[in-house]
Amino acid sequence: MVHDSSVAPRRMGVQRETARSRGARGLGEETNMTRGFRHFAWIHAIAALAASAALGQQAVDPYQEAFRYTFDKPRTAVMAIEAEIRSAKPEQLRVIEAKLVRILTSPDATTDAKAWACRQLRQAGSEQSVDALAPLLADKDLATVARLALQGIPGPKVDAALREAAGKVQGDLLAGVLQTIGVRGDRQAVSLLVPLASDKDPGVAEAALFALGHIGGPEAFAALRDAKAPDTLLRYRHHAMLLCAERMKDAAPYRTVFEQSKDPVIRAGALRGIVLYDKANAAKDLADCLRSDHGELRAAAAKFLCELGGGEVLGKVLAELASFPADSQTLILGLLADRATLPAVLAATKSPDSAVRAAAVKALGRVGDASCVPLLLSLAVAEQGRSDLASEAQASLHALRGPGVGEAVVAAAREGKAEERRAAVRALAARGQAEAVPLLLDMAQASEGQLRGDAFQALGTLAEAKDLPTLVELLVRAKDSQTLALAERAVAAVCARAGDKNAAAQAVAAALAAPTVDVRRAAMNVLAGVPSLRSLEVLRAAAHEADETIRDTAVRGLAAWPDASPAPDLLALARSEKAPKRRILALQGAIRLAGPAGKLPAEASLKLLAEAMDLAQRTEEKKLALAALGEVAHRGAIDLAARCLADPALEVEAATAVVKIAKALRTTQPDAAAAAIQKVLDVCKAPAARQLAESAMIVLGDLVNIAPQGTASSPDGLDKDGAAGDDQAGIDGDPATYWDEKDGQPLYRFVVTFKQPERIAAISILGHQHHSYAPKDFEILCDGKPVKKVENAQYDDNFLLLRLEGIVCTTLELKITGYYGQSPAIRELGIYRAKAAK
Repeated sequence: MVHDSSVAPRRMGVQRETARSRGARGLGEETNMTRGFRHFAWIHAIAALAASAALGQQAVDPYQEAFRYTFDKPRTAVMAIEAEIRSAKPEQLRVIEAKLVRILTSPDATTDAKAWACRQLRQAGSEQSVDALAPLLADKDLATVARLALQGIPGPKVDAALREAAGKVQGDLLAGVLQTIGVRGDRQAVSLLVPLASDKDPGVAEAALFALGHIGGPEAFAALRDAKAPDTLLRYRHHAMLLCAERMKDAAPYRTVFEQSKDPVIRAGALRGIVLYDKANAAKDLADCLRSDHGELRAAAAKFLCELGGGEVLGKVLAELASFPADSQTLILGLLADRATLPAVLAATKSPDSAVRAAAVKALGRVGDASCVPLLLSLAVAEQGRSDLASEAQASLHALRGPGVGEAVVAAAREGKAEERRAAVRALAARGQAEAVPLLLDMAQASEGQLRGDAFQALGTLAEAKDLPTLVELLVRAKDSQTLALAERAVAAVCARAGDKNAAAQAVAAALAAPTVDVRRAAMNVLAGVPSLRSLEVLRAAAHEADETIRDTAVRGLAAWPDASPAPDLLALARSEKAPKRRILALQGAIRLAGPAGKLPAEASLKLLAEAMDLAQRTEEKKLALAALGEVAHRGAIDLAARCLADPALEVEAATAVVKIAKALRTTQPDAAAAAIQKVLDVCKAPAARQLAESAMIVLGDLVNIAPQGTASSPDGLDKDGAAGDDQAGIDGDPATYWDEKDGQPLYRFVVTFKQPERIAAISILGHQHHSYAPKDFEILCDGKPVKKVENAQYDDNFLLLRLEGIVCTTLELKITGYYGQSPAIRELGIYRAKAAK
């Protein structure tokens, strides 16, 4: 299309179907959901009709029922007919059509029935229906559905009927008829439409313009060109002219529109036709538009030039490129993709305008060739840190393709200025030029400073497993710590991509024969990240070497291993190591691998953790082991964690582990789980530990949340904070809303009041985030009297549950003095009473 569809008629066709025709339209425009329901319903309708016959009743004729159809009544009969239409053969459709026509012509049929019949004639109609449909074009309630039925029926009789109706109806009805004439493309109607294009009724004139545009042809175009349409419809007239021109496939009508219209969108549509059909003169028009004051026209001209202009037109316009406004130049340069435009693009890289230069450099990535490599390298270096030109040059260098480009980048990396060689090396990596690996290996060995670093970095990207022996040799030969670190990273990157990890580890293990400790330590750092039997073998042996740094590296590698294979080795080291640092590291690693990281069965995890607990001397490792025990769903894990309940330094962590295990075993071992939780209550004195156990004993399924029935208030006089809602947001049952007040205050109060006394069994708090912006230290008051004090509240996935002893009260208050984060935000406060006995 050469026009802007946004200028299509606004007041015609379906858009003209207002409330008076909405009901009829609804029958034919269905969603997927209603279509599925319809399919079910017509099967049901046919089954109902068949059932009545089977019961000896006289079968109901659905066509007779259809006469009385209204939208608010069951659709059984009409759905049966619709099903018949969908399955009918052509000859059967003519019989159905005759029955539908009888509905249309019957004075006894309801308006809804006739509207429904028109809808069906869109599928079942032929010229036999025209005489029945034509009179309805003057009926304000049925005109739209009648037009839609006629619109899809082929044959000259329909066109004649529409032309005749156009002479009888007025206003909106006439506009609708004219639109249908246009959609059908009735050329015989042109003489009828010509005067109507200048009609005083803007709706009629617009419809006539629309129709002439869709009919097309020289006669229609001439009528549109000469029409005396009001200024308000000028854009629609020109749009219709563009529709005509599209069917004429000639530059002249496009040029007429281009010269007549001042609308940049219309002119852009006309310009496209000129570029397509008048190559000889298109260059001048494009150049003029590229100098236009209208940005939309400049953008369209740039697009048509690059996509439709062709070589000759493109060459003529590009010869003037420097004379265009800067934004037109950048638009053109951003669209060029033809390598023949390279000279113009190279010239633009010297533009005094920085945006034009950047666009030209970027275009070189698309239209450039091997000769552009030196320029791009020099720009990437010269402009570095001063403008965006350097990054554009580097990006174009990465994108540049074509014969000899890869070879040119390799050559630039081999020799030249140091900074340009560095840029070329980075480009090799970004371009994925694996053929450059031999050169890069040489550079990594022979070069100095930053160039060597770039070479190693590129090797980490490009080298393959087969290159590992050479890379490892470079690692062994490293003369300083910087080179060693570069080589280590490159070897590690290649190993990470290697398919055969054991073979890669074997190649790296060759460095262990190096005479220097630093090289051997670097090799073990790499091996720690290459999970394989060979790596594990090396690390196990190195953990017992004499050199302290080697042993440190080995223990760190074993502690970070991805599965539990070295867990026994780590426990053994935790027993035998004399150095406290390594002993602690080994024990922490064993605990980590005994937990979820090791992916062990419960019994195996339990055994390792029991040994770790025996070996642990510091509180820190005991807490780590208790945290790992909490993940082991085993009766023995409860017993092991419970040993620490009486230790004041560990009771909260031990209680956390016991409760967590008990919850996991509650369905399979309910008695043991209940006993474990009771033991926490019997032994622990810390409020946080007791709170965890009390929460675990509450079964919310036996309680009902009555908080939403109350009225919330904040008698502390503090302002709301952030996006917090009102006080009721804290008990409204919607976690998306929350209660919060000004940050950093010493006291916050949140009160819920009920209409009558309630027996409270428990409360719950959903914080804003887990241990972030949530109450931490607070008192619970019932009717002003303290009933429970909570310190260091421990949330379970941002949820805190607290038991109360069946206290009866009318008001419940949280008096908050400590909080996680900056304030004690509450998404939901739950207040529970026991369900009434059935």
